[in-house]
Amino acid sequence: MVPWESPGDIVRWWRTDVLGLPQQQVAERLSVGSTALSNWEHGTRDISIDFDQIDQALDGGGALADLLSLVGTPRGLDPCRIWSKVFPGPSRPIWAWIRSPEPTLRVEAEWGVFRFDSTVEMGPNGLFVTAGASLEGSPVVFQLSAPGWVDFGLGELPAVPPGAATVDALANSQPSSATGVFMELFTADITQRLKRYEADPPASHGLDPNVLRTVVSGFAGPRDEPTPGLWPPLPDGIETVNRQGFARLRQARSLSLAQAADRLAAETDVSASKDTLRRFENDQGEPHDRMLPAALDHVLRAEGHLALSEIRSGLGTGAARFPSWWRAPVWVSIDGADEETELQWGVWRRRVEGDPPHLLVCHHCDPSVPLRIVGGPDVRWTIGVGRPRGATPINHGWIPMSVDAAQRALSEAQYAVLDALRRT
Repeated sequence: MVPWESPGDIVRWWRTDVLGLPQQQVAERLSVGSTALSNWEHGTRDISIDFDQIDQALDGGGALADLLSLVGTPRGLDPCRIWSKVFPGPSRPIWAWIRSPEPTLRVEAEWGVFRFDSTVEMGPNGLFVTAGASLEGSPVVFQLSAPGWVDFGLGELPAVPPGAATVDALANSQPSSATGVFMELFTADITQRLKRYEADPPASHGLDPNVLRTVVSGFAGPRDEPTPGLWPPLPDGIETVNRQGFARLRQARSLSLAQAADRLAAETDVSASKDTLRRFENDQGEPHDRMLPAALDHVLRAEGHLALSEIRSGLGTGAARFPSWWRAPVWVSIDGADEETELQWGVWRRRVEGDPPHLLVCHHCDPSVPLRIVGGPDVRWTIGVGRPRGATPINHGWIPMSVDAAQRALSEAQYAVLDALRRT
């Protein structure tokens, strides 16, 4: 089995193994000639139409477009051990495509209240980890035993990709290693429900409101630094933006400068002409919009691996709102935090205190609400997006601000997980 190297390899597999159709019929669906389709499939010509158009014409359900876009990731991004994704709603089937130079790989992942941990033999086309549903705002975080690549996609995979192992995450899951009183209650409850397989959870959600009230009102938050070796892992990151890296990934995604500019306009609030993008990639001057690296990271699906941008800084209590399109990690730098300093994000809060200054990264990202710093007048802070090198992860230790918020969070997770199980 020769590993997939180009979008054309995937088109050929989809045509033959998924649809079982000759080139002529598929060419007619795509409104191209048979010769053009043959050239695409053999890699002698780049595909000249949008991947979403191919997906729609060939009944891809979103999965085909993602495969076509993501096949070039190993050529476009450096291998890393930590990868993550926050899926927007509504809940849908999701998958992760893992590739590594190593023939055997240990893969650890956490999603909501579940943990996945498995050592697998990698095929020529890697490993696909599938789940029947996503949970809005809940990060999927993967840690690999050796540097590699993890891409994330939506939709059902209609067939096992050739030369790839496939694992159902929920069928091989364990309870999350998340710590803290609320998460321990949360995990224990959903685990018991899954054992009984309650397809329609009752309105009470299983958690005693009096117990939740005690947890919320007695909030203290984490006071110790994470123990090395425990989840969540320290994230890979960057120190400076490498503009040539954007050019390499854009080409690996089979996008021209004009196509990248069109995607910026369609998917973000940052606009740039193809000439502006060319100057940016060639490191010629500063971009007019300082959010251009983050916006390019988004449209190129780098999941925060190329971006490092500051959003806002200040003293004392303050807040910063993230772009509506950003779904990758965010970071907070805090200097002068005391025992009363905390982060607040929507219905969640988390304590931060102590010296030396903190550089924290969080994989959860809810762009609909601002991230607030609540602290004294001497607390200095900066909030940004991307993956700074050496930051401490703070995925765990968040506490709901109210009993109602805790019950809503539990209910949403239960329905998403049970919906996933109904599909498998």
